[in-house]
Amino acid sequence: MKAERKKTQSCVLVYSDDRDPSREETAEVLDQLKPFPAEEVVPGTIRVKGSVKDVRKCLGDLAHWQLAQEKIFRLNPPHKAQLR
Repeated sequence: MKAERKKTQSCVLVYSDDRDPSREETAEVLDQLKPFPAEEVVPGTIRVKGSVKDVRKCLGDLAHWQLAQEKIFRLNPPHKAQLR
């Protein structure tokens, strides 16, 4: 499997606790991300369009949330079957 960077810079906020975040916690983070287009993909995961550095400056230090750069994962294409 290969990992590629996306053409448009975007990052992902992931809730790092065992449980899903409450709606209030998610709404609080989305309010802090007003300068950037952000959407909740699944409970506990928020996609933000913008560089990791700029988003980190905007957010500061949030408890239970981790920031990572979004990447595209692709399976390696199958090559010719090798007969032995």
